[in-house]
Amino acid sequence: MEIRTMEGKDYLVSSVQVGKQCLVETDKLFNDMLEFITLLREYNKSDFVKDGYGANVEHIYRKYNTDYFSPTFLKSFTENQFGCLAHDIYSTGDSNVRGINFHKVMELYYKLPKGERTYENALEVTKEVCTDGSYDKVLEYVEYYFKRHNDYLGGKLDDNALECLTEHKGKCEIFVKSLGKKLPMKMKYIIDRLDYRDDKIYLIDYKTGSPTADKCNSFDGYLPQMTLYRWAIENEFDMEITDTYLNIPKKIKDFYVRVNRSNRIDEVVFEMCERFYKKYEKFKQDRLLRVKPVDWCDNQEEKNVINTLAYGGVDTEVEILVPLGETNNDIKDFIVG
Repeated sequence: MEIRTMEGKDYLVSSVQVGKQCLVETDKLFNDMLEFITLLREYNKSDFVKDGYGANVEHIYRKYNTDYFSPTFLKSFTENQFGCLAHDIYSTGDSNVRGINFHKVMELYYKLPKGERTYENALEVTKEVCTDGSYDKVLEYVEYYFKRHNDYLGGKLDDNALECLTEHKGKCEIFVKSLGKKLPMKMKYIIDRLDYRDDKIYLIDYKTGSPTADKCNSFDGYLPQMTLYRWAIENEFDMEITDTYLNIPKKIKDFYVRVNRSNRIDEVVFEMCERFYKKYEKFKQDRLLRVKPVDWCDNQEEKNVINTLAYGGVDTEVEILVPLGETNNDIKDFIVG
């Protein structure tokens, strides 16, 4: 096993290779990750390393070796199997950081007591969250949000009258009532916001990109993800979701987009889950991933790795550097020996 130090940061060194049928062989990468986290757990005297040095390796390994899935994972894995893995490894681009921090600002803002949810306090929360150089970009979206600040039910939203849960986490089996059957895997989910208004539940999901209304309601867009969220909350609370909305701060006309629902949509999304389950289980057995080239990616290293493999022939090998965190010689010496 090799840990490489570059500019004060450590990286787990591994590789992947294009094999037969142009499938990416990831066996070595996952074996290296397993060896690393086994020793890291020993160092930390823990069965699971939740945060700190090397924790991302633990999270990536578990994500691809478990009995549950998330709606975002289903979407990414279905679109580009190896691209999904590469993004998990190299997810440090500007748009990714902006999205994570905007969601954190909204979470903390709506956790403020009623009467304290003001624009001025939202700006203070933004300063507290954005200590990584992302302040200006996140502030732009915070200002978009409060400049529009419409209510999806009409008029202006009164934040200080709103009963809500933010960044609501859960994991459960999903029974789809409209179809009378259960998903083949458990689902893990994080809901951006659940509003409880007049004995009704509304599901809100923030999008910091600029998706069109059509993409929001298409099967290759956000419709499957939002359908899965709806199923999850209806299972957890045993109460029907009144409506689901995507909130797009950058948009004026489509600041809120209502997500469609029907039995036919439920059928199609259920079938997507069944196909995902079969491909995911196959991957856990053979460690082979399909790869598609990408035209745009805000992390150049991620893009280079994906496209080198996508355009390369059999036996094309690419080095993978998995970020571990700031250099820690004590841990490094313990693991490498």
